[in-house]
Amino acid sequence: MGEIVGTDIRQYLPPEELETARHVRKLLLLGQPFPQPYEQRLIRKDKSEVIMMISSNLVKQGDEPPVFEHVARDVTRERRMQDNLRHYVQQITRIQEEERNRIARDLHDETAQALYVLTRQVDNFVRSSPNLPSETSNFLKGLVEQIKTVSQGVRRFSQDLRPPLLDDLGLLATIRWLTGDTEQRTRMIVKLTVTGAERRLAPHVELAIFRIVQEALKNVEKHASATQVDIKIEYADGKININVVDNGKGFKLAGEVGELPREGRLGLMGMQERAHLLGGNIKIKSEINHGTDVLIELPG
Repeated sequence: MGEIVGTDIRQYLPPEELETARHVRKLLLLGQPFPQPYEQRLIRKDKSEVIMMISSNLVKQGDEPPVFEHVARDVTRERRMQDNLRHYVQQITRIQEEERNRIARDLHDETAQALYVLTRQVDNFVRSSPNLPSETSNFLKGLVEQIKTVSQGVRRFSQDLRPPLLDDLGLLATIRWLTGDTEQRTRMIVKLTVTGAERRLAPHVELAIFRIVQEALKNVEKHASATQVDIKIEYADGKININVVDNGKGFKLAGEVGELPREGRLGLMGMQERAHLLGGNIKIKSEINHGTDVLIELPG
């Protein structure tokens, strides 16, 4: 970077980055705060791009004109690694969803149908054999009920993998089904509140939001010992906010969200990754015996 000393830095800035530099300069002169450090992209003489994280200050010395002080750190390699990792996670997520869809389709089209046929065959056999010993007849009737129970479990598992409602009726209808199913299975009270003008989103966005809410409810069911969960979905201008709050036992969040894998909280980490893939972020608050509050902010 020594080659830029004494040169006009504007020659290294693309037009959009030059506008950012001007905005920072204006805020410094006005004494207004702004998030720091901030990212700035520069173009080298060989036309390659370098990404800098910059902290800027305005230095005043008596009656002398103010001087702009910038401290920059080259994060090009770090950003490239993050981009590569994000691309890798995107591909893994896509493959995972395709596999879930395939398994769900097979369960619905083959396993569930085979169980239904088996149920009808046993039921018809009992009906067409009036002279069966009562012990045998009762056994076969019990077997029919067991098959029906297994069939219901297969259908529920298939819907968890890829709910058909998501494609047919959209995100909110699917989440309403999910909350109702969770209440029925767990006896928790699950409240869903929606504000703002509901709108359909891109299929991959609706799927990601559904997975985030689904994972949040699973985490509460498995770990929180909660009796109530409140889900709030806000359709705002250009973004969607999702808030999941439970009254469970909570936990101690030792560090940043990025430390979740070390704490064994892979479900929360998966929610974070899905949010990041959509260009959003996740905030988690939790206290022992005071429940957990998860806020997801997404563009959309």
